[in-house]
Amino acid sequence: MDATHLIWQDRTLVLTGAAGGLGRACLKRWQSKPFKRLYAIVRTEASGRQLMDDLHLNSDPRIQVWVEDALHVEHGLYHINSTSPQGHLEDPFPFDEVGLLVNNAGLGEEFTHPSYSVLDMEEEQLYRHVQVNEEYPRLWIKRVLPSMAQCGFGRIVQVSSALSSLSQYVGENAVPAYRLSKMLLNGLTVLAAHEFKQPDIRINSLCPGWCQTAMGGPDAPLTSEDGARAIEQILEIPKGGWHGQLIINGHPSMF
Repeated sequence: MDATHLIWQDRTLVLTGAAGGLGRACLKRWQSKPFKRLYAIVRTEASGRQLMDDLHLNSDPRIQVWVEDALHVEHGLYHINSTSPQGHLEDPFPFDEVGLLVNNAGLGEEFTHPSYSVLDMEEEQLYRHVQVNEEYPRLWIKRVLPSMAQCGFGRIVQVSSALSSLSQYVGENAVPAYRLSKMLLNGLTVLAAHEFKQPDIRINSLCPGWCQTAMGGPDAPLTSEDGARAIEQILEIPKGGWHGQLIINGHPSMF
């Protein structure tokens, strides 16, 4: 049994943004993994039920779809009841069981405005991006990292972007709210990694590449499957591996 297999063996995994292109690709790729439980977090019940139907998730009792709107977390986190079209389950979420967390939920409203300028950025738009791209990942880290620290094991992947880099300005589009929110996400990665230094807890930001998703568009050079593979590689980082890094093109990069 190799080390990557042990990362998954009997672990509980949380994947946010599960109904999007990257999330779906991750679910397809990971259904064969030996995890104990996978909680797929989606923004709406409709998108969750569609996800369950499209990927036939009801056939795998290890996978549950839960609903939580990153822009309205006050509405609660609940498990979709697959047996009742009108209902859902008010089960308590087992935060203390989570050993693997992929903060994949993201917002990129500005990508529909190619020449969007930092001077035109509206406060409300910036706050929406920060809510989804930094506050929501931080909420999940607060929920699961204490128990990870207690048991001495955990992997957290923060799905970021090369557009967040302060050391190099990548791309022609300004998309300032998106960039700033992902810079904050990277800062969260660094702070959490410096505070939690156990050798078998690894927390990293990752740019999965420019992928063919709703945000990336059809002309992106990489498929969503390529992005899912990149996420998986960072999730499987071994004990003592990269920690508190921004991974771009498979290697640590300057923030």
